[in-house]
Amino acid sequence: MSPRAALDYNRLSLMIILSVVFYNEILVYFNTFRSWPEVEQQRFFKILFVADPQIQGKSDMGNWLLGIITRWDSDRYLSKTFSWAKYAYNPDVIVFLGDLMDEGSEGTDEEFRGYVKRFHSIYDTKAIKIYVPGDNDIGGEGLDLVTPKKVSRFQQNFPGELNYFFQLKPDKVVLRQNLHEPDDKTKFPIVEIIPANLLTFKSSEESWYGLNTELEPNVKLRMVVSHMPILPTGSSPKFSKEVMKHLKPSVIFSAHDHRGLDFSLEKSQEIALGNVTIFTQKRNIDDHDSEPEQPKIILHQSDTRIHEIIVPTCSYRMGVKEMAFGLAKISFDTENVGEVTYSNLWLPSRFPLLYVYLAAVSISSTLFLVGRIKKRSNSTPRRRRNSSSPGSKSNYSKLV
Repeated sequence: MSPRAALDYNRLSLMIILSVVFYNEILVYFNTFRSWPEVEQQRFFKILFVADPQIQGKSDMGNWLLGIITRWDSDRYLSKTFSWAKYAYNPDVIVFLGDLMDEGSEGTDEEFRGYVKRFHSIYDTKAIKIYVPGDNDIGGEGLDLVTPKKVSRFQQNFPGELNYFFQLKPDKVVLRQNLHEPDDKTKFPIVEIIPANLLTFKSSEESWYGLNTELEPNVKLRMVVSHMPILPTGSSPKFSKEVMKHLKPSVIFSAHDHRGLDFSLEKSQEIALGNVTIFTQKRNIDDHDSEPEQPKIILHQSDTRIHEIIVPTCSYRMGVKEMAFGLAKISFDTENVGEVTYSNLWLPSRFPLLYVYLAAVSISSTLFLVGRIKKRSNSTPRRRRNSSSPGSKSNYSKLV
């Protein structure tokens, strides 16, 4: 007599859960990593831009259990995507473009310290870090005002400089603390990065931001980084004009809008009249290629246009469907010194994966209950004709 097949519902339920976990937590991130552009390792200064991570706070989430789950999953997503980016590119510098915390400005000192601890555990790296405060960190939007206490609290936990000078030595990028100390500075080109912040903006013709607005010798590229966009003048036309007048940046990187774009205009043009290119990983309707779009922006020193790159948010909690890191590589080769190539490192969507988890749990729970019911039903004694006759035992084999 051939064996009769029987399902092991418990094992099937477990297999569904493990398969979904493997896909959601490993395979999805690996496929994302494979879609990122390749970058040569030599003679490039690599900067990773992290925009609006906004680690979740405790006050805005009404349900305490849902809040715990939300913060835990959001932190894991931020940490895992950052780890993959570190592994892929080993960046020399990481620029955090503000809104590091979602409730940093509104939190008490104790809550703020907790947010800082979580932030540093998520973004654990030995790379040089530059922090720009955002409105959720120190205030500045609506009735949430910027105060000296908030600014001081942020600076104590995320210290920074007025500007940063980076130089590519023969084998690595180094941060120059003092450009005027004896060194072979004329031999190696220098990149200057200046954090400029509308939220703490104070104008002075004599000493703007306390910076030397003239380029130091051998500075091949001056990059301005900001939380609030600068060239799109919706926030402050005065601040935009001051940045262009005093700093004369080669390129600007900012955040705040959660969606990424490239805003460019002629250097001699009125600031408000720029061209806008919106970043997206979706293919065009006429594009039948199976691979997602991976646009690059290449900026030359001889360009007559100034570009501001607004980097997309890296958090799936910001209400947008597409998240990304920004990656800029700056050439130090003699022929193309100061050339900037920018790419978006698109990140996986998280909410669809959470829905897959819910579906998997529902299906597995149903199968488990069906298995329990069938097991109880089979264990119930039944009267059968010829039950005592030889060879009457049923013979089963498990499918799973």
